[in-house]
Amino acid sequence: MYAQKMQKRAARKGAFAQTAEDAAAALKAAERGWEEAVPENAAERAGALLFAAANAMRLAGVDAEEALTFASGRFRQELLQKTEDSDEQERPATV
Repeated sequence: MYAQKMQKRAARKGAFAQTAEDAAAALKAAERGWEEAVPENAAERAGALLFAAANAMRLAGVDAEEALTFASGRFRQELLQKTEDSDEQERPATV
């Protein structure tokens, strides 16, 4: 993920927070910003939240892209299961 690579480079040069505590504080601040977002700044606030989350993951040793792929796959499986369950309930019983 581009954000994590950029953060890693900046951290190596001492230009970016390198502690989990700093990352957690930045993530909480970005979350508050997202909660206060209005349509005019929603994309900016969403980007700040994603950027802060990517940094927290980087410091935890988690690849953000891999984590998002995993979460998307899990969501897809849950959605498919719900769809199958719904289809089964709608089918008439056969004798």
